[in-house]
Amino acid sequence: MAFQIDLDGSLWVFTDVGNDKIYTKQINNDGTASFRTYAYDKNDNPYANS
Repeated sequence: MAFQIDLDGSLWVFTDVGNDKIYTKQINNDGTASFRTYAYDKNDNPYANS
């Protein structure tokens, strides 16, 4: 992601509604960036046997 964010360690959240995903970006104490992706699982019953 190429978004400019604050360097204070705040967690920034970005949504991608078209792909049912949420992205987070945060600057760590050592100056590196952490990226996380969360995806919507369309499985109606996650406890069903497959």
